[in-house]
Amino acid sequence: MKDLRSRAATSGWMWVRERLTRITTGGDYLPEVDGIRFLAITCVLLQHMYERVSRRAQAVYPEALDPSPGWLFQQGDFGVQLFFALSGFILFRGLVRTAERGLAVRRDYGRYLLRRLTRLEPPYLLVITGIFLFLSLTGYQSGYSRSAQAGEQTLAQSYFASVGYAHTWIYGAFPKLNPPTWSLETEFQFYLLAPLIVWPLRRCLGNPLARLGVLAVMIVVAGTWLLPFAWEVSRLRHGLAVYLPLFLVGFAAGEIQEWLGRSRSLQPGLGRLLDIAGFAALYCLLRTGYSGGAVGYCGLILALILGCTGGTWLKPAMSWGFVPVLGGMCYSIYLVHLPFLEMAAGLTRKLGLGLPYGAYVALQGVLLLGATFGVATFFYLLVERPCMDRLWPQRLGTWARTKWAGGAGRR
Repeated sequence: MKDLRSRAATSGWMWVRERLTRITTGGDYLPEVDGIRFLAITCVLLQHMYERVSRRAQAVYPEALDPSPGWLFQQGDFGVQLFFALSGFILFRGLVRTAERGLAVRRDYGRYLLRRLTRLEPPYLLVITGIFLFLSLTGYQSGYSRSAQAGEQTLAQSYFASVGYAHTWIYGAFPKLNPPTWSLETEFQFYLLAPLIVWPLRRCLGNPLARLGVLAVMIVVAGTWLLPFAWEVSRLRHGLAVYLPLFLVGFAAGEIQEWLGRSRSLQPGLGRLLDIAGFAALYCLLRTGYSGGAVGYCGLILALILGCTGGTWLKPAMSWGFVPVLGGMCYSIYLVHLPFLEMAAGLTRKLGLGLPYGAYVALQGVLLLGATFGVATFFYLLVERPCMDRLWPQRLGTWARTKWAGGAGRR
């Protein structure tokens, strides 16, 4: 009986995991990459959750006024920067496959952009349109959202700027409707540029060391010259000019991983070295910042990605249990988490008042983050995961034509 229950539980767990695991374009799913995504989204969630909770608790807890709550709740920037590097790493793999098939730039570039739009645009548009309609129709104001109160632009102006992925470029400020989407604007800028870097490198340079050398030069130039210049311009401060080194280091990680995979002589003991480098890099990344030393920071990001994708211990840790499953839902979580937290924190803020501040934050965190994962999972299953199927527009068109033909036949 125990064996039967155990098999049933295992079967149920596998069924749930299969239904939640992301659908990959190329079919080569890497759970450790989604594990890194989980690390990144956790950093973002913890910071944004704490900000919502602490702002509402300042009238009761003097500790909530402390502008430095500790490193655990100050890693949102690191999470976003890790996402940028991962984007470079993931895009690199797909672009390399395209380059190896033989390049027809106009055709392949168009297909590449179409896939980015059909994969990412529907969830993004649905969320910001829903937020815009809700705020416009209800007049809701939380009073605690600093980005929503900053700037002179109206909700409509902010909405249309966000639809065009140009809010930070036009207004030099975070989007009013959903502030974290500033990073998606930066990602969009990089999507346009990425093929124009990878394809020429792969077509013109056959030696991986030569390609790594070119990428290293680009990272150094972008980190020491372009970044300081862009940082002084408000409209560029949250754009590609500042974060280009991070995307490029994702390309470098892809090149190194590919090279190591072909170099059998380097395998013995390499995994443990990558583990040590990855652990050390993570510790340093959690204690330092990007803008002060971008090139060195990129080196740490590189070590972390290589450790998590090739280490003897880190790779299994990133692939363990539901870690990659939740990481695979990071886009949905990222899109919905802040609007939900902003509203939900007002509903839960009285729960636990009177407890020590640390216990109060812990209780609020469990309630808010648990509910956030639930809402994000629903959105992921309903909207994002279907868009992971590259053929969903054709399937939708076939379904619509069938329904139309059936309705016309009945008439």
